[in-house]
Amino acid sequence: MATDNKKKKKKTHPAVVGRIVKAYNLISQGVNPSFLEKMSLTTSQMKVLLLFEEEKQFSMGELSALYSVSVSTMTSMVDRLFQNGILKREQDRNDRRIVLVRLTSKGKKVLTHLVDARREVLESFLYTLDENEVNCFKRAMDDAAYFLARARENIRTAI
Repeated sequence: MATDNKKKKKKTHPAVVGRIVKAYNLISQGVNPSFLEKMSLTTSQMKVLLLFEEEKQFSMGELSALYSVSVSTMTSMVDRLFQNGILKREQDRNDRRIVLVRLTSKGKKVLTHLVDARREVLESFLYTLDENEVNCFKRAMDDAAYFLARARENIRTAI
């Protein structure tokens, strides 16, 4: 009998998934600086922008896979970023069918401003906690970052 090398999907209780989704959304909202409203950036656009902190470019297919949406949906999500000069589209030099998305110089400034502002929001929050709470929060965030990085890697290897 041949063994199947594919990982078996484990069933997760819907209540657990619901709590994780709520927690993730609260975390995202909790560290969004107020200047995002002035820039007319949606949370989805901000999340796309933050991806470029680690990567220099993405294909539209990669971006859509990371968010589990169609390429046309991703295009709609980021159109304002293109219109505002934050992102630019380029054809891949080796395969003209592939559209690559990169930050513009304005986009790099916006991303730097966004990361710095998030840091300030987090710092002001952490000042309200005692040392024990800070350590607990740090461990929780380290754990969340680890599992989210694993999830992102699983998505990328599936592309």
